[in-house]
Amino acid sequence: MQTLQSRDTYTPPNASQVRCNCDLALNRVETLSVSGSKTDSNNPDVNQLRKERRNLRVSVYVLNMRGKPLMPTTPRKARHLIKAGRAKVTKRTPFTIQLNYATGETKQPIRLGIDPNYSGGVKG
Repeated sequence: MQTLQSRDTYTPPNASQVRCNCDLALNRVETLSVSGSKTDSNNPDVNQLRKERRNLRVSVYVLNMRGKPLMPTTPRKARHLIKAGRAKVTKRTPFTIQLNYATGETKQPIRLGIDPNYSGGVKG
């Protein structure tokens, strides 16, 4: 079996810092982003869009035994209900489950708020 030699990676704290001056041609989006790559893009606009998509709250619609709508739930809770046999999938688009057990008919009140000053994430 081959053994690895140890390397000295110690950098003294008083070592001088080397500055780098990159050519502006290297900072173009075409040279930094690779199409079809599964790694994160170096394009900050693409990374921002991915973060926004991650922050969107995904909901699974829920129906009671009689088919009446209840409050939406999270995908994780829906998976647990389906695995335990307490719910079944009724529609795939939009993803909807129907409970197999009796529940109360109460729903939480919902209030819609609209912010007139929201710019939609556009920075100017």
